[in-house]
Amino acid sequence: MIHFFLRLSLKGISKRRQWLLMAFIPVIIYWVISAAIPDRFIIRQEISITSGALFSLSPRPSDLRALQELISTPDLFFLDRFALSLLAKRLDIRVPSIQNQSPKSLLISKIKQCLTLQMIGKDTVKIVYQGNDRKQGEIMVIFYSERFIKQAKDYLMMNPSVVEKGAIAPRLIGRIDVEEKRSLWRYDRLVPALILFFISLIGLSVLIALLEWFKSSFRSERHIARYLGVPILGALPDLNDIVDNGRRKA
Repeated sequence: MIHFFLRLSLKGISKRRQWLLMAFIPVIIYWVISAAIPDRFIIRQEISITSGALFSLSPRPSDLRALQELISTPDLFFLDRFALSLLAKRLDIRVPSIQNQSPKSLLISKIKQCLTLQMIGKDTVKIVYQGNDRKQGEIMVIFYSERFIKQAKDYLMMNPSVVEKGAIAPRLIGRIDVEEKRSLWRYDRLVPALILFFISLIGLSVLIALLEWFKSSFRSERHIARYLGVPILGALPDLNDIVDNGRRKA
């Protein structure tokens, strides 16, 4: 019975093999939707600040850092332990460890990969996020922008004489800017596209097999003989099969 069903299914698939081309339709739909939806984001926040500003990374006087030092080594600012703990709470990170990595190490890896601190001109700093998670990027940029201003103001509060000399408190320049990026193709879409193609191919093959199984026409001479209850005296060959075989041999 199983052997007969397999033979019947293969015959039906061979007869309707052009139907299998429809397996590309879901892949094309996936490609069009993926190309239309933004999957990368560049999020920026500009901050006005004097080029000689100092930052108090902690209440200890030894933790004062110059702006140029933070620009050249942004990890001093981004990877501060206290800042990481606050950011983790704001992002509501409670994911379990993945591939022997703790949530904290995953967050550090994300920051190193996506966040940059840039100097524009003499009195403007820009915090930039580049990644695929818009909500997370906005939270990160807002958090570090607020912290950047707070740490600069903390130093000014502890040193009133600096304010008297004309130092200007840092401030945000407008709101965060979000730039959406789209792409016709990215390598990370290959695996989902292949999975979708094979699922569609299997689904079409099963559909063809079921159509062939529930087909009401006679499938062979023996089928006719069993239905009529009479023996087979002879049978004419299928001329289409003869012609097709002759063309293949030619």
